[in-house]
Amino acid sequence: MAGNKSARSGVSLRSSQREAPMPSKQTIRPVSYEEKPGTFLVVNDAEGMGRALLTYCKPDDPSFRRAAKSCVWLEHGELEPEEVRADFVQALTSAGVFVRDP
Repeated sequence: MAGNKSARSGVSLRSSQREAPMPSKQTIRPVSYEEKPGTFLVVNDAEGMGRALLTYCKPDDPSFRRAAKSCVWLEHGELEPEEVRADFVQALTSAGVFVRDP
């Protein structure tokens, strides 16, 4: 972005509308879970984990809430990848999803 103009549109943006910098893409050790019988999906980042959480978990489940927060913290470098991975595995397991964990 140059000055107060959006690089894409050339439209001036007020300070509250400026694009926020994207957090760095952090990864975890891959997790393989059963998407449907006999079909496994592997995720290794917050985006993939977030999709799985939203697909399989109930939002009122405490393990879902913890895992969702962990994904955000991972993206901002505020939590160790193995802790985030453990929270994710716990949430899927609580939702009845089979996780193939080496």
